[in-house]
Amino acid sequence: MNKKLIFILLCAILILGYKLREYSYASVPPPREDADEYAFAWAGLSLIKGEKPTAWSQFPQSYNDVKTVQLNIDHTREGNVLLLDFTLVKPWFDNPPLLGLITGGYAYLKGARELVDTSVIFLRRPMLKMSLLVILAVYLLAKKLFNEKVGVLAAFLYSITPVIVISSRVAIAENAYVLTFLVSLILALYWLEKNKILYWHLACLLAGVSFYFKISALAVFLSLFIFVLLYGRSKKIVLIKIAALYLFLTLAGYVLYGAIFGWKEFINVLINQTGRFYGASSEAFYLAITSSKVTKGLTDGWLNLAWISSFIIIFTGWLKDRGSTLISIALFSYLLIFLIFGSEAYGHYRIPFYPFIIISAAKVLIELYKKSNFILYLCLILLPFGTSLHRLVGVFGFQKYVSPLRLTLGLCLIIAIFLLLKRKEGLALQKLFVISTFLLTVILSILEVYFYTYEQWFFAT
Repeated sequence: MNKKLIFILLCAILILGYKLREYSYASVPPPREDADEYAFAWAGLSLIKGEKPTAWSQFPQSYNDVKTVQLNIDHTREGNVLLLDFTLVKPWFDNPPLLGLITGGYAYLKGARELVDTSVIFLRRPMLKMSLLVILAVYLLAKKLFNEKVGVLAAFLYSITPVIVISSRVAIAENAYVLTFLVSLILALYWLEKNKILYWHLACLLAGVSFYFKISALAVFLSLFIFVLLYGRSKKIVLIKIAALYLFLTLAGYVLYGAIFGWKEFINVLINQTGRFYGASSEAFYLAITSSKVTKGLTDGWLNLAWISSFIIIFTGWLKDRGSTLISIALFSYLLIFLIFGSEAYGHYRIPFYPFIIISAAKVLIELYKKSNFILYLCLILLPFGTSLHRLVGVFGFQKYVSPLRLTLGLCLIIAIFLLLKRKEGLALQKLFVISTFLLTVILSILEVYFYTYEQWFFAT
């Protein structure tokens, strides 16, 4: 593809992605539906002010300095007097501090000095900017793993998928370390191609940075270790030692952070986190791939399509091509952490899956277009088409579209017959159908994002 065209397409994708994420960003999801946004920011704000990290905690029994406060933050108590108070603890160790330093620091620059000042209007702004970098990283990783076309399509799908768009707004740690996860893998690939050890050091350094957003980012280190075992060649031992050194220094730095602010509380939190609620138990993986979550359950056919595509990639490409293998490594590494942490109950834990399954979707859709697998394409594209159309018009509103649907299904039958009898004419009809249905589904997905206002959000499922 022409470089100038690529540049124009990427600029258009980034602008579209930003516009979709910015729309109703402070009200969808509604403030306090994911109260972790405030916890991260409060810890960061207190650190910036030179105080011990202070925030609300899920494990108040781990702390000595505990108090309950009523905060009408983002006016969330107005009209909702039953909303629970915040249980503040000091020093707060529920999560590492890096995201809080970013979101709390941004709020501080905007004039926030007290906890009640940290509105999501401020906290979500850095995430909007970071999401653009994630889209670019998706493009770069997909391009290196497969090709330019897959990179562009993956970036485009990542920019318009409704659940990804909405999740990208929320000021939680996964939206930060998904970026460092992607860039770390890109750097690992640069090491593989150029054989310069500096790239491997940078990949491991970013894996360490990821950990300071959230402990579940250990998946980044795990991905790098598996990557070395498969592609390390004669330098496996050296590369593993480097990665192990960075992991040790990362853990040592976190332990030092805990020792400085409160060793006893730090240990208590780590112990209590091992007994946290485990979500859906043995059903965790099934629910993760069949249902979507942000701060509530929200169906999204693009993610269902992407999960199916990732299984196709894994089953057909494992150890056969580097792109499919690395996608498999990343998904397996994070899945292992996801299951260990018991994360199914919380929507934001699913975010690190999204770049890799979307890259898989882009790869599969392009292959289906080239190889003319009409039946599989139709089955896949009906997933996002159906969920977006249902969201926009509802069951009863859909009745006026029944006739066009029947005509379209009749056209599908005609195309299938032509493919069997007159392949040339059938392929022409198929490509026209594929392009038109894909564009229509994209339009529906964009309209779905704009459908989600504060009022509509509460009725969406």
